[in-house]
Amino acid sequence: MASRTSTIVWTTTRHLLAALPRARFGLAPAAVRRAAWARAFRLSFEKLGPAFVKLGQLISVRPDEFSEQLVAEMRSMQDAVPALPVSAIRAVIEADFGAAPEELFATFEDTPLASASIAQVHRATLAAPYRPVWGEVLPAGGDVVVKVVRPGAAGSIRADLAIARRLAERIARTRIARRFDPLALLDEFAETLDRELDLRQEGRFADRFRFDFRDDEKVVAPRIVWSRSTSRVLTMEFIRGWRLTGLEEARAAGVDCFGLAVHGATAFMRQVFVYGRYHADLHPANIFVTPENTIAYLDFGIVGYLTPEERMNITQVMAALVYRDPERALTYSARLGVHVPPEHIDAVREGLGA
Repeated sequence: MASRTSTIVWTTTRHLLAALPRARFGLAPAAVRRAAWARAFRLSFEKLGPAFVKLGQLISVRPDEFSEQLVAEMRSMQDAVPALPVSAIRAVIEADFGAAPEELFATFEDTPLASASIAQVHRATLAAPYRPVWGEVLPAGGDVVVKVVRPGAAGSIRADLAIARRLAERIARTRIARRFDPLALLDEFAETLDRELDLRQEGRFADRFRFDFRDDEKVVAPRIVWSRSTSRVLTMEFIRGWRLTGLEEARAAGVDCFGLAVHGATAFMRQVFVYGRYHADLHPANIFVTPENTIAYLDFGIVGYLTPEERMNITQVMAALVYRDPERALTYSARLGVHVPPEHIDAVREGLGA
């Protein structure tokens, strides 16, 4: 443990020292300095392994807590993890099922489709038809993807979290903690990782999501093959489509991207206000538009849940924005944990009123 702590501290310090010339030893403009430190942290996180890569990804979607330079730098970590040898992935499958992939599937591709900090994804085809929890039967020969947790990921991540907590407790006593609460952020992070390390939770949410939107022909999610799934292996329907970064090709194929954008906003509001559970990792790799002119939600590893009280508070904030009611917005934002500093209240009131 002490050795790992030293590695974390040394790796981070080394990259921060290397950033000093870029920051002109603290004399560069603030934006340049922040960009230099952000790059140093990103390089450190990439070197330190899965827990830190996931932490970087969490930072990348929290512009409310971190500087724009740090958020922008961490966004590049979505595809930062090199693929594992397929032998390691096969070993996990064989350990969980007592059979090689070729015995479980009609075909199994050794070249990974994607590689992330916690899991790696391979394409395969079904050897027999499968009836999912909700939706039509998946046929024999149907395309699926097999998501496999990296061997050793759980142990190394939990060990790093224990070290990170000690470091966060130290940070909480410094001036840095005036901008964000490191312990609260770490608690949120740890809870998210626990869910991601058990792929059955992702599968259950995907099934529930499909059921929630069973009457919506424009919203789809992959069907889960439970007979080929465990806590470390999740097999699901392969969905073809375009990422949100490839919409020109989708438009050329006749997809109504504007209509789907409007529908997608409505679908997200439905998740938040009606069901109180929502996909919480909406980066371009996790939402496709499909040739069938639908929105496909993928990867339910990170999800959010809202209590009825939280949903009502969010509803009140939305109503306050519509009716330009700053007092209502401030009151219900505070109930959601968004506290406006006293020196900014007048500016917020004026902005909301306008």
